[in-house]
Amino acid sequence: MSKLLYTIMWDKQPLTVDTFSKEFDVALNEIDRDFGVVEIDPQAHLYAVMIEEAAANRLSGKQSSADNRVSGPYDNPVIEPFGPPRLPKKGR
Repeated sequence: MSKLLYTIMWDKQPLTVDTFSKEFDVALNEIDRDFGVVEIDPQAHLYAVMIEEAAANRLSGKQSSADNRVSGPYDNPVIEPFGPPRLPKKGR
């Protein structure tokens, strides 16, 4: 099953995988544990999380809540180098 990327505005205690699971009713096995919960903008209290598509369908309904904390899904393209790696020239 594919995983989708969401952002969460969270100004309470730091958002962890366990806190996200409890607060947003997403099972721990539906959260990408390798990705985890990533704080992407500390000043805005904005976090990112990757979750299974089934959990995302449930989470999407929370987007319209009064506090509008959940946004997404967003694209998460693979970032790879362009061309072969180059070593620096000697003498530089």
